[in-house]
Amino acid sequence: MSILRKIIILPIVLAAGLIIYKWMFDSVWLTTSSPNKTYTVELTGDKGRGGLIIPSVVGYKVFKDSQIMAKNSWVHSGDWMDISFELAYPENAWVSENVLRFWRNPHMPAEKDKFDVLLISNDTDKTIKYLEVKARDMFLIFDLQPNSTLKLSSTHQSWSYGIWIEGEFEDGRNFEYGTGFTHRDKLNKPLRHCLSVNYDYVKIESPQMDENENNEDSDNLKITKSASCNP
Repeated sequence: MSILRKIIILPIVLAAGLIIYKWMFDSVWLTTSSPNKTYTVELTGDKGRGGLIIPSVVGYKVFKDSQIMAKNSWVHSGDWMDISFELAYPENAWVSENVLRFWRNPHMPAEKDKFDVLLISNDTDKTIKYLEVKARDMFLIFDLQPNSTLKLSSTHQSWSYGIWIEGEFEDGRNFEYGTGFTHRDKLNKPLRHCLSVNYDYVKIESPQMDENENNEDSDNLKITKSASCNP
């Protein structure tokens, strides 16, 4: 093949690849609506395992009263070494009218006191338009009202604890934070945390946190011990 033909063919192949990739990302493979039909979530993209070069990406679109309120937000991205979305989160259900949960646990405990508990507080005077929370399970939360709290129950993280949040206020301001620590299940009980969202920072506290735990730091976010945190 001549150099000229290679120069002509390469852009065509790249363009075709981009078109196919965009088509895959825009393709809807799951649609679910809240109990009273206020919110509808569409998951798009590739729920399988990513490739060596091209990762698999899962995005979502959110509609409120049939009007789009968020789109092209990513909830998962991984290559061939990462777990796929369909393996990580094969189950989903609406916890309430504005909270959608994704999880994977073939041995789901029947008793609620077996779950980890996370109390989320919106400590601002603005509505959090949408909030994505990953604490083993994944939650999509919509319209978290100003100065309000929300309690979530998630699958117990038995060896190490990690949490990642990403969201947007009603004024368009974005935020994201994450942290984690290793506890080796020394507590032998469900974990309890309080997460407070403020304009300039996110604070995470726990009544169980040991000062000597391996508390990894992300964006200067740490989990601190607090007796006042009692979710």
